[in-house]
Amino acid sequence: MKRLQDNLGDFNDLRVQEEYLLNVAKQLSTSRGQTERIFLAIGSLVGALAGDRKIVRNAFAKTFAGFSAPANRELFENLFATQTPLSDR
Repeated sequence: MKRLQDNLGDFNDLRVQEEYLLNVAKQLSTSRGQTERIFLAIGSLVGALAGDRKIVRNAFAKTFAGFSAPANRELFENLFATQTPLSDR
């Protein structure tokens, strides 16, 4: 469960960071002298984040397969199985 949560959390974090940088780029004034360099830097960062996000997304299948493995399903079924209330014993 932890690995699956970490995988999904990493994917979400990367997407949020990407979105933030794109919003920063939209808000930049084009009249600044350093704007071209700033846009290039932001573009490079967004590209790196997109690459990392692709790696995390590709790892999801393996992570989910481990999470949904028969042994884990059996553990969950046993953990959440309906048990006889103490008053009925």
